[in-house]
Amino acid sequence: MKIELLFVRPKTWNPVSGLIMLFDSSKFSHCAIAYGDYDTKIVVHSNRWRVNIETFEIFKKHTKIIETVIIDVRGKDFLRNIMKHMGKQYGYLTILGIGIQRLLRMVGIKINNPFGDGDTTFVCSEIVIHLLKCSTDYVHTLRPELDGPKKLYDEVKKNAILDLC
Repeated sequence: MKIELLFVRPKTWNPVSGLIMLFDSSKFSHCAIAYGDYDTKIVVHSNRWRVNIETFEIFKKHTKIIETVIIDVRGKDFLRNIMKHMGKQYGYLTILGIGIQRLLRMVGIKINNPFGDGDTTFVCSEIVIHLLKCSTDYVHTLRPELDGPKKLYDEVKKNAILDLC
């Protein structure tokens, strides 16, 4: 099953997205997964509220797609894990922990995410990495509660088909 990894930023600026792009030195601040045919394509992502699904058309109304990476996944594993995590809350403390970890890394201090909670809540890159770990061999070196959209992009683009928008 082919899926598209979407690396995006919001169409309207917000401070969290701005900080993510600044810390990652990136043009995007959010990632999601799209799958299905064009007329029925849906997007799975974690945003301000929870892990959710929306149509590709609705997703495009509030995001600007910067990069798309196409990869193959094991369909049953992928779909099973989407349903397992659908509706889980957004990881506000996880994103705060990623920010603290990145600030400390800038001054030479390395720590794990102090607010990591396993798979109880998810930020965008965390749910995408988790879904990929369960259904492909691309991202096994990534750490879901530490690695953001830029690190995910760098990892998957090594072996995937890149579709520059």
